[in-house]
Amino acid sequence: MSTLWVFGDSFSHIHDNSLERRYKLYREYRKGILPKTWSELLSSKLKIKLRNCANRGSSKYDIFQWFCDYSQIIQPGDIVIIGWSFKERFRLVNHNTG
Repeated sequence: MSTLWVFGDSFSHIHDNSLERRYKLYREYRKGILPKTWSELLSSKLKIKLRNCANRGSSKYDIFQWFCDYSQIIQPGDIVIIGWSFKERFRLVNHNTG
């Protein structure tokens, strides 16, 4: 069975049970029922498995790194969508945590 692979930033990320205030308020507003994201809708429409590897706040470097990390298990026939972040996001080095 084919898989839909999605890499990207918050625009591609699936709604989750994050404790961030904005998600908490949105979840309360929606009475606990969050809408499906575009990647969930697309995988449902195509009737294929979804592997969403998007992360909120990701830079283009992060997104490309995630793609490289997973590239060995992406199979022929799988669909890959990369939602590039905007150019102002970039990686920073934290010498305290490596």
